[in-house]
Amino acid sequence: MVSKWFVPILLFFLALLCDGTGLLAADFLTEVDAGHMRGVLQGDKVILDLPENPSTGYRWTLAIVPANAADITRDRFIAGERGSNGRPSRVGMEGTRRFSLRIHHRGRIRLDARLWRHWEGAGSVKRHLRFSLWSR
Repeated sequence: MVSKWFVPILLFFLALLCDGTGLLAADFLTEVDAGHMRGVLQGDKVILDLPENPSTGYRWTLAIVPANAADITRDRFIAGERGSNGRPSRVGMEGTRRFSLRIHHRGRIRLDARLWRHWEGAGSVKRHLRFSLWSR
């Protein structure tokens, strides 16, 4: 016989796995994951967060190799600390560049992130991070 607590406990754990969209929660990557292989599943949502200060002109860009292995579904800047009105407390402060991706292919996927001023060309690259994913 199933305990009367089974269903509520099951629902609780399922809620922990979901991100509010009905999809399983995303795999999160940060700069400390660069250089390490990370396992994901085909169809997974992956979120890559990198520190950025757009007021310097330097911005993260992301290249996916092979190009059709994943899609960038969202690319946005999240401002740092916020004041009581919900707006950034200081103009020009550092925040986070967030890339949201959806994995399409199985096998090895490389994410190349560059912090640069794209209009100045490759010589302006301040940081280059490489992330490796293995999709099953």
